[in-house]
Amino acid sequence: MAEPTSPPRPMRLLVDRPGAGRLINGPLATGETVAVLPAGRVSRIKSLSKNKEPVAKAAPGEDISVELEDGIALQAGDVLAPPGQTNYA
Repeated sequence: MAEPTSPPRPMRLLVDRPGAGRLINGPLATGETVAVLPAGRVSRIKSLSKNKEPVAKAAPGEDISVELEDGIALQAGDVLAPPGQTNYA
């Protein structure tokens, strides 16, 4: 009998330094709409970079720099999550 699988966890990027952090669950891609928590502001991913090189998408476990379209400055302690998410632990 096959073991039950748990549903995929929602995307989470934990910001640990200004404008960058580690993608815990994913993926994350340029153009994707995200919520910045705990503030609850919603924006779109303008660009992603890894090791100062532009990338179109990121996978879980990667350290990634993020620029949002409306210039929201990501700070250590912020979390990027899907819009509508309130539980971001």
